[in-house]
Amino acid sequence: MQALRDQPDELTSWDVTSDSLALWLARQLNAERLTLVKSCAVEPRWDVAEWAARGIVDAAFEPMARHAGLAIDVLSSDQVETLRSWLTGTPIGTSMA
Repeated sequence: MQALRDQPDELTSWDVTSDSLALWLARQLNAERLTLVKSCAVEPRWDVAEWAARGIVDAAFEPMARHAGLAIDVLSSDQVETLRSWLTGTPIGTSMA
């Protein structure tokens, strides 16, 4: 993987932010899942098209996500318990002590 590039590519655009860069890196690492944590409200029923339409992800994210080959989740920052549960395999509300 080449970190510095001599020529512009699909990542060299003002439409690309940390969202698309995270997706690109997840694909490079053959990740099975990408979870983005955003500071705005996110409804579980929304899909990538809705995230893009609402400006939750950057403009480059939706086209990249169509061919990503991995599961993508977007959580709001107030869903920390959900993320903790996913990472630890511990049901929500269970004490970690």
